[in-house]
Amino acid sequence: MIIKRHLKSKSILLLLIPALSACGYSLREIYPGSVYNSGNFVQNYYNVWNKKIDETRSSNLVVEGEKKVLSSDRYFTRWDDSLFKNYEEDWDSYVYAETASHKHDDMISDGIYNYGNHNKLSKVDSSFKYGVISKLFDGQTFCYGDTTKARIQVAPKHENKIPNYTIDTTYRSGFGHLFNVQYVNGSTYFAFNFKAFVEINDQMATWLGASSPSGVGYSDNCLCDITLDVNFYFKNDKKYTKNTYVLDVDNVSCNGYGGNTVSIYSFVGFPLNVLGDEIDITNLAGVSFEYTLDSIHDTYNEKENH
Repeated sequence: MIIKRHLKSKSILLLLIPALSACGYSLREIYPGSVYNSGNFVQNYYNVWNKKIDETRSSNLVVEGEKKVLSSDRYFTRWDDSLFKNYEEDWDSYVYAETASHKHDDMISDGIYNYGNHNKLSKVDSSFKYGVISKLFDGQTFCYGDTTKARIQVAPKHENKIPNYTIDTTYRSGFGHLFNVQYVNGSTYFAFNFKAFVEINDQMATWLGASSPSGVGYSDNCLCDITLDVNFYFKNDKKYTKNTYVLDVDNVSCNGYGGNTVSIYSFVGFPLNVLGDEIDITNLAGVSFEYTLDSIHDTYNEKENH
């Protein structure tokens, strides 16, 4: 199928890092309420891959395409980034704020719109409204304390070894999803919103100077450096060509405590045409996300692990 209305990349995909997370307020899904909703943080990782693009399966239909490591001038990491403003011509007409977005309204005031709700993919096609993955497409940019009911939580890749922090290898990194429709042109950029968390176990609490995990709370001043892999899939006959775009996002708040200088949420994305170097997503059929947790900084104790 081809989407008759343009699928604008203004419509955002929302993730979470060590819980690359998405928020959702329309949660009448087609899966049991207990799924990905455990009180145990580590049991909520979503790592579902469509078998056609799951490269751990010998029967996958992936054909490797281009891989680009985007330079820092090719992507944005903040809502007020000048690069994003250049490509979002209606930037001044949107509100991106937790308090405003919590209203779940499209128009906040005369001529001012809720960014996520106004651009959500679920408005474009009903196929984006169903399943766990629908929480990425409902336009809610903040979780409002709804935690596992409102987010998709994604585990990191396992190849990096960070001193004093153990990445659980039980859960596969990322997820891979194919759409029921295909993209048609019209977008100027691709963007998503996420909130990062690391599991505070005894080991991490000790490193952060606390006697126990319960003593850490939101006062840890813990920052993460993350490498994101955004993969686009294009259907050609029965195969899917995979193009990968790599972004480094540093100094991300790890546990919901941004202090005075770091935002708790990260708004990240990249233009699809910069200085003539065009990223063509015509016939986009699906996406996958993976990421590497490169380092954790304990800024409270002014020490850093690499």
